[in-house]
Amino acid sequence: MYNNFYLKNFTYLDDTFVGNEDAKQLSEDLKNLIGVLQQGDFPAHKIVSNNSVVLEDIDDALKGPTDIHKVYGQFWHLKSDQLTLNLKKQAPFEEGKLFTKRECLSQVMSLYDLSGFAAPYHLKAKLVFQKSCETKMGWDDKLPPQLQQEFKKWIEELSQLENFTITRSFLPVTFQEVSVAAFQEVNAGRENMLHS
Repeated sequence: MYNNFYLKNFTYLDDTFVGNEDAKQLSEDLKNLIGVLQQGDFPAHKIVSNNSVVLEDIDDALKGPTDIHKVYGQFWHLKSDQLTLNLKKQAPFEEGKLFTKRECLSQVMSLYDLSGFAAPYHLKAKLVFQKSCETKMGWDDKLPPQLQQEFKKWIEELSQLENFTITRSFLPVTFQEVSVAAFQEVNAGRENMLHS
């Protein structure tokens, strides 16, 4: 009972993910997990699912929202089973604002995207910050004109990420099986091996 598969393999910080194609089996697995947590004096709460059958036998006091739930800096829209980024709503910057190196880093660090969906976009601002570091400028110095222009463009485009939506599961409904292959170089004098 204490060696719970989901607790051991699918827990990150204080969140545990439980999944199964069979809703009834998933419900049983979830109840088992809740029992294990209770025995360790870790009360489960905010339990959500994209399938209402899974939650039928769960105490209402343990359930979370039924529409949108925050998961690792993203919003999970339970009914559509889609994820969107959780961006901080910030006041618009005044016209003609000049950004400092410190403000650039602050903005770069404010975009939390654990899954990396916005990584290509995020990289643009990180490169601006990197270039500002290469100039050896002070933290409260204004960015040079070229970097100001690049960073302002990044700031202006930031709001477009609010429209970014991705289906939580990448696999089609008819998906059957995963096959994994790995290549391993043993050493120069021996054969290469293929595992599957």
